[in-house]
Amino acid sequence: MSLQSSACLGASRILLHASRGEGAARFWSESDGIVFAGSIGARAVRDRRRCGSDQPLAIDDERYLTRDDGQLKLIDDVALAARAQSDREVACYLAPSMDARSLPAVCRVLDAGERFLESADAQAHPAPGYVPVVIRPEFRRALLDDLCAELEDRALPIALMFAASFDPLNSVADVAAARQLASAVRDGIVLRCDLSAIGLVAAGLRFGAIGASAELRHVYVPIRRPSAAPRDLSAHVFVPMLRAWMRGSQLTYVDETIELFRCECRVCQGDTVLRFAESGRDDTALRLLAEAHAALAWRDLAARILERSEADRLGAWLEECAAAQQNFRDLRRYGVDLAAPGYLAAWTSTAPGRVAQSRS
Repeated sequence: MSLQSSACLGASRILLHASRGEGAARFWSESDGIVFAGSIGARAVRDRRRCGSDQPLAIDDERYLTRDDGQLKLIDDVALAARAQSDREVACYLAPSMDARSLPAVCRVLDAGERFLESADAQAHPAPGYVPVVIRPEFRRALLDDLCAELEDRALPIALMFAASFDPLNSVADVAAARQLASAVRDGIVLRCDLSAIGLVAAGLRFGAIGASAELRHVYVPIRRPSAAPRDLSAHVFVPMLRAWMRGSQLTYVDETIELFRCECRVCQGDTVLRFAESGRDDTALRLLAEAHAALAWRDLAARILERSEADRLGAWLEECAAAQQNFRDLRRYGVDLAAPGYLAAWTSTAPGRVAQSRS
């Protein structure tokens, strides 16, 4: 089982994870990669190839899963997935992903993933391949050491996908677990992530993908909600100076003249991001612009960090997290009291140091 060069993944080691060709994907640089999710995403890859695009693209697709007795399982003919991705000239092959809820189930996913990688190696189109593994909360706690041992023993190229009801990497323990998992894999990437993808790549993963929409920034684990606690359905607004997405409902009465809410990306050009607070959940033009703004802004953040030497990247990421926390505190001078996301404190509390991975 060979690992092809990762050079075809694009100029940036931080990719866009999207489910459609509009919004962020339309503004994304042709030299940078996109991971398209779902059947709509697979069609977006096909359409771009038909138009002659040679942009680095990959497919995170679950169409190759089947339901048996209420449980999802991989179909036996994983070669079907490999052939479909080869026909679309993907930048990297991604095995079909499945949410396994026990260590034996993860082992079955790895078995199927190994067969997929063998099929990918046999395709005419050469590209690296990865096996997605969904990291549920229990795999970051009681089962962490057992899962790390299994991944290390298998020595497969792995795509980590973190799962939770909310942010899966918002505590020191979760970030430490993510770095331990990254150290356990032979060759690792992270998909369906938020800004923590930058931290994990800075710490040594090969590349990461950040979701254009909230649904693609982690694998969702449903929970029961009290009937008296309705969900906040307002827009997610990325505030570059805070290195965070904030709910539109939190920004409704914020003074638009506060400089910390201005952005210099190609979409905003110095305007305030507060105008996106009312973009809502529908596919309106404003919402698509909000997604494009977010992607361009965090791409600039990633570029600042990853242009540093390997030894300095993680320290640069931790400095960005610390600066964002200070900006949250500075907002209180304007009477704006917003809660910083947990991942900022989780990362600044972690010790610098790169994960050790074999690149052979």
